[in-house]
Amino acid sequence: MTSAERLKEYEDLFARSQAYNPAQFQAGFEKDYGEATNYNKDLIDQRAAVVGEMQSLPAQLRAQYATSGIRNPLEQEALIAQRRGIQTADLNRITDFLAARGSKYEDVLGKYLQGYLADQSAAERAAENAWRMYQDVLAQEEAEKSRRAAAAQQAALGDLLRRMSEAEQEVGEIQEGSYRIPVEESKQGLFERKPTLSNLTQDALASGILRYQNAPNALAKYWELLKGSTLSSVAGLPGLTAYVTAVGPDVWGDVKGGVSNLWNKLKK
Repeated sequence: MTSAERLKEYEDLFARSQAYNPAQFQAGFEKDYGEATNYNKDLIDQRAAVVGEMQSLPAQLRAQYATSGIRNPLEQEALIAQRRGIQTADLNRITDFLAARGSKYEDVLGKYLQGYLADQSAAERAAENAWRMYQDVLAQEEAEKSRRAAAAQQAALGDLLRRMSEAEQEVGEIQEGSYRIPVEESKQGLFERKPTLSNLTQDALASGILRYQNAPNALAKYWELLKGSTLSSVAGLPGLTAYVTAVGPDVWGDVKGGVSNLWNKLKK
């Protein structure tokens, strides 16, 4: 996969990891669970009914006992307490059921929320891994670009040296009296001038200028000017500019001299 494809993969996984919202998940779970259990309405209604019966029971029983054979107030209160005990037991049972449902809900919510958080962590790890893979592929592509650029530069340099060599062969061997770089002496001995690209370019330009200056006649000067321009153009615009700048004064002087000679001949 390319770096662009890896980046797209990371962006998708990162968007998924950011979509997780535990608080929103819990709120939605509570709503779904409440709707599924009808919000414990069955037990809540039963508890409300028992509480209502407990509140109205003493008055009802006293009214019944007033027309019955049970006239002893202490015996009546004992019977009322006995009935209320049964209702209290029912109320406690219903309350226990509600508490048990609440505990069960917390257990179910905890399990689902734990799974949800595990999925969120997995999504975040997947996004982090995708980001590292994107960085690795990007580094490899940048290294490959650098390698190709270096190879292209090396090839261009080799091609330039080849073209200069071919141009030098076309121009021909350096004539007697052509410009040569002198060997200087120092306390350490003789320095050899290395055949670098810069040195070869300088030698070629200097040789062309000297050959032009030593040409015996106008035709020969014109020919040397063409050859020097061709050779200097191999080095590109900087080389051609340097050659024209250096040989320009001599060319201009020769042109003025030729015009002056022609004018003198015409006057005669």
